[in-house]
Amino acid sequence: PSGGEDAYERGRGAEARIRELLDRSKAAEKELATHRASEAERLAAARAERDAHWQQRFELLRAGIDDDDGAALVAQAWERQPKEGRGKTPAEWWAKVAADAAAGKETPQLSKALAAYLPSPAPAPAPRGTTKAAPAPAPAPRGAEVRGGGALLEFDPKTGFAGLLGAQLGALRR
Repeated sequence: PSGGEDAYERGRGAEARIRELLDRSKAAEKELATHRASEAERLAAARAERDAHWQQRFELLRAGIDDDDGAALVAQAWERQPKEGRGKTPAEWWAKVAADAAAGKETPQLSKALAAYLPSPAPAPAPRGTTKAAPAPAPAPRGAEVRGGGALLEFDPKTGFAGLLGAQLGALRR
């Protein structure tokens, strides 16, 4: 009889051990589900922040700010503006400032570094009745074509060193 009781006790002990392992397994699954949910939330927030950053950079690019320094300057200047007149984003504010500057309207006080990003005001239209044409550009040296601030794109070897030197000097004089 003692052998049967031992087997019975061993079975009850094994059953208790299995229940304990199942409870631990369920707790681990809950912990894993909680971790996954928090990690998914963290990743979603990081993605939303990254998307907002790149949307902002795209809007700044459309408004003429094409580098990190300019983006930082615009963000700093936007922060200094009164909240009621500055727009929702630095890019929105800068687009308005740039449009005002291009139209010759008054713009907020800007640092010299940021003012360098402003477009030049549009030239005033010529008075009616005048037909003064813009001066013709200087002709390129014979045998060479100069573009882009002096970059020699085509050179005719028949003109020799004098043609090359003339092309470079002509580009420097512009």
